[in-house]
Amino acid sequence: MVPIPVESSARLSLLKRRWLQVAAFYFLSTLLVYALWGFGGAGAYGKQWLVQTAVIGVYCLWVVWRYLPENHRPGETAVLATFGWGNRLTLLRGLLISMVGGFLFIPWLSGWFAWLPALFYTTADIADFLDGYAARKSQHVTLLGVRLDMEFDGLGMVVVSLLAVWYEQLPRWYLLIGLARYFFLIGLWIREQLNLPNEPMPHSWHRRIFAGFQMGFMSVVLWPIVPAEGATIAGTVFALATSASFLRDWLFVTGRLDPQAD
Repeated sequence: MVPIPVESSARLSLLKRRWLQVAAFYFLSTLLVYALWGFGGAGAYGKQWLVQTAVIGVYCLWVVWRYLPENHRPGETAVLATFGWGNRLTLLRGLLISMVGGFLFIPWLSGWFAWLPALFYTTADIADFLDGYAARKSQHVTLLGVRLDMEFDGLGMVVVSLLAVWYEQLPRWYLLIGLARYFFLIGLWIREQLNLPNEPMPHSWHRRIFAGFQMGFMSVVLWPIVPAEGATIAGTVFALATSASFLRDWLFVTGRLDPQAD
């Protein structure tokens, strides 16, 4: 293991203190939503929401803690002592995804409470749209930010897909789309165990566009006014596009498709 320089070690200690502040923000925000839910008279499932949100939130915080040493700019090794605005937006995404996950296995609520999952996930989508821009604008692009962006993208798709299926807005097979990233990673791991080469993933604007449309669609699916029949038809179209994108990337990393070819 490469030792961390003294200066970077001091900055990492400061970053860990800021991680504690983030954990406190997660905790207090979750309690606030729980309290507002209880005061609103819809607290029958409040404790279940609280526990499930806390479990997913702890996982998100663990992911951040695990990769704190990667809070440095690409090509550099000096750890940055602050998260920066881009990472702050990404951390907010993690909290909002946790809150969406709190509604799993709870009946779809009535009134304005029914809009909460869509509101939380849509806000997370907006944060996802802005975090990269904020990081570049503040010159705080880090490997940690890239890592968290991918981790929370995957987690968010699993949570929202499972919730949409639970609400019967989408068919059960749509869970395969939600788990697609993890199937992809498992496939890469299996190739490594078989000593098969994995090519680096080329940058692709198509991938970001597909992911953006997919997340936007999943936000709309959670609207209480969207009929399940229409959501299933639209979901099938988005599933085909997303599957094609993953297949294209798989052909790239397995060397069957040259990203430089016409």
